[in-house]
Amino acid sequence: MPRLEFTYQSRFFTSIKEACKHYDVSYVLTRKHMKDYHISVGEALDIERNKIKDHNGVSFRTYREMCDFHGIPYRRFQTRFYHGYSMRECLSGGFLPKIKRKKSK
Repeated sequence: MPRLEFTYQSRFFTSIKEACKHYDVSYVLTRKHMKDYHISVGEALDIERNKIKDHNGVSFRTYREMCDFHGIPYRRFQTRFYHGYSMRECLSGGFLPKIKRKKSK
């Protein structure tokens, strides 16, 4: 299995554990966010470091706080985010067309 190497905030890391240790965040929660929300290492580290940003660049401590700010039910945001909508689409108030996904074989 190839090693995971990545750059986060202009710093090179050879593992997720190394990045978590450097930023003093929980490795377990970082991995949980990656799995639960289907997001990248960088996005998971941002969550743990309290840097969730909306499409306008405004920072929030939690996704729920961001949803309250935009007047969107958290469950609607969660469903859209999980299905791959952009942040702008997730936080919009109206109904959106379904994203067509390729069927796995």
